[in-house]
Amino acid sequence: MSHDILISGLIFLGLIGFGVFGFNRQLGKNRDLRPRRIPWIFLAMAAFATAFMVLVHIVNLLGFETGNR
Repeated sequence: MSHDILISGLIFLGLIGFGVFGFNRQLGKNRDLRPRRIPWIFLAMAAFATAFMVLVHIVNLLGFETGNR
């Protein structure tokens, strides 16, 4: 296995984990009435969008062409 695919896979899993964590922090039980200081929903959506880009990169590393050339 190539090191590029391994590193990209680990980054992909990390981003998915962070996205799930962010959604859980935003949509989970609100333990107190203070407003949230960190906009977790935006961070989670950014993590999922970046994870999609990394997934496309992994597909390109496997030899499939995803562009329009």
